[in-house]
Amino acid sequence: MFQKNRDTWLRLAEQDTPELRPWVVEARDVVVVEADPSAFQNWRARSIASAKAAGETVLDAGQNLVLDFGEHLVGTLSWEVDSPGQAILRPMVAEVPAELVDPIERYPGKLEARWQPEAVAVAAGRHQLVLPRRQALRYVRFEVMECQGPLRILLAKMEAVAATGPNLPVMDLPNGDEQSRRLRHMDQVAMRTLRNCMQDVFEDGPKRDRRLWLGDLRLQALAAYPTLGGHDLVRRCLYLLAACARPDGFVPACVFAKPQWHHASEFIPDYTLLFAPTVLDYAQASGDWDTARELWPFILHQATLPTLMIDDQGLVRDRGDRWLFIDWCAELNREAPMQGVFIYGLGRTMELGRRLGVPDSELGPVAQLHHKLQQAAESLWDEARGCYVSGPKRQVSWASQVWMILSGTASAQRGRRAMQGVMSDPTATAPRTPYLYHHVVDALWHCGMIDEARQTLSSYWGGMLDRGASTFWEVFDPSDDHCSPYASHLVNSYCHAWSCTPSWFIRGGLFNDEAAQRRAEDQRNTQETSASRVVQNSASVTKD
Repeated sequence: MFQKNRDTWLRLAEQDTPELRPWVVEARDVVVVEADPSAFQNWRARSIASAKAAGETVLDAGQNLVLDFGEHLVGTLSWEVDSPGQAILRPMVAEVPAELVDPIERYPGKLEARWQPEAVAVAAGRHQLVLPRRQALRYVRFEVMECQGPLRILLAKMEAVAATGPNLPVMDLPNGDEQSRRLRHMDQVAMRTLRNCMQDVFEDGPKRDRRLWLGDLRLQALAAYPTLGGHDLVRRCLYLLAACARPDGFVPACVFAKPQWHHASEFIPDYTLLFAPTVLDYAQASGDWDTARELWPFILHQATLPTLMIDDQGLVRDRGDRWLFIDWCAELNREAPMQGVFIYGLGRTMELGRRLGVPDSELGPVAQLHHKLQQAAESLWDEARGCYVSGPKRQVSWASQVWMILSGTASAQRGRRAMQGVMSDPTATAPRTPYLYHHVVDALWHCGMIDEARQTLSSYWGGMLDRGASTFWEVFDPSDDHCSPYASHLVNSYCHAWSCTPSWFIRGGLFNDEAAQRRAEDQRNTQETSASRVVQNSASVTKD
């Protein structure tokens, strides 16, 4: 299905292939990594000299030198070595200090640490060495494994690359108080995260996967529109995802570039229903409705997925045969959150269709399905507990409330009651990733809890800043620095696409009282109007 469109969509994607822009950054400091129980993951990098003095350090076998570039970078690592004889160096790159000292050899999971460079043979004399594989790092450790005499490591530098180049626009804030400085810092770190993930495609993380994932793309694009742009890169990614459709016509969760563009085995239904919102956001930001029109048949097909996953009453059932994501949280029951995602995606599909002038007769089945899911969701509301529950054990989670709010299923009043309840309930299943925390902040803003939205953004992403982040991370649990979905913090990505959205909130007016209130009201009015149209369309189609 849609195979006939593949060549056209790939051609259109290739037309938007970015020309990566390089810049050079030299190492800043020589550091030592020290145990510190108060530091992130119990390790701290302490500067002991300028990197310009690194060449004065003589290294023998068994010794090492650690350099800090001062910020997270993506690109090609090179350095000079002056050695009296043959030697073997082992470079080790790291995004956070713990990666340099906690042994990766003890990692019990299945993911291979292929991002780490191999040992390098050094001939006698002075040479420049270059690692062939693109690196994602802040720190690099050079360990002398063998040598025929003490050697020196001279200038180390990164030729960094990104689709946008090095510059990060500085946000103009009205005053210079502590909150403004904090927000400006957060915005810069968020944009650096975004920039470093803007490569040949919008990558999820430049350390490990380096793949185009649909869920990450949606949030990256939102953050890019008001900051770094990248509309052409978003369009490229949309066409690549469509061109790599699965045999059943559904959009894959992610795609691979080699040996040719193809879909990976991962299939995530909540991502599938977020394709239409991603296209709608793109068209609204860029004014390019032609791309949305080109992809419309593909988009419309995605809206059929919920029919394969709901029961006769219209409730999502997790039968264990598909990967329902929502968040990296093993104990999370995903049925109610998925119900909300499906409702949200179908609603945005209809909004896109209307903007494209699609007739109601074509949107009718989507409207009926949307209405059925929204009506069924009412049975998930537990009046006594004041929140939505999920699954046979009626689990209470933040995710369930968030997606019921964002989908327009919960009224603003009900949404406020639900969020106030779960956020003060230590037994409620809480988020584990910036991906879900983004939606938490959005949901709080959506139902008018503006102060709570500001506080959540400031404390959660600010918690990463307080732990030394120069880019935002894939996973962050404020109560557990070693939290990981991969059985080891060493495999986590510490520059990750879905973590870049503070810029979207800050620049979108969350911290401006008038703008924040206006947006919350506009969102509610839009969804209420959309919901009434859904009911009318559904009734009309049923009658016909």
